[in-house]
Amino acid sequence: MDTLYISDLDGTLLNSDAIISEFSKSTLNRLIADGLNFTIATARARETTMELLSGITLKHPLILMNGVLIYDPIAERFLNVEYLGTDT
Repeated sequence: MDTLYISDLDGTLLNSDAIISEFSKSTLNRLIADGLNFTIATARARETTMELLSGITLKHPLILMNGVLIYDPIAERFLNVEYLGTDT
């Protein structure tokens, strides 16, 4: 079984300027092209996450809003959305 590597953004992949450095982007793209299974899990929403990940070729779904949303960056659609019931 292949290992899936999952990274957070804030305090992990983002640098002190709250961006992903060009070095990190190019390194991730090279590793992903070589077969690394990599994705992101973050508390952020799709729009801000995708803006931060611009330039990175992700092949696996992203975990967004602390697991409320599962987003496929290739098909550009949500695979799963957890809703609060109206009684909640």
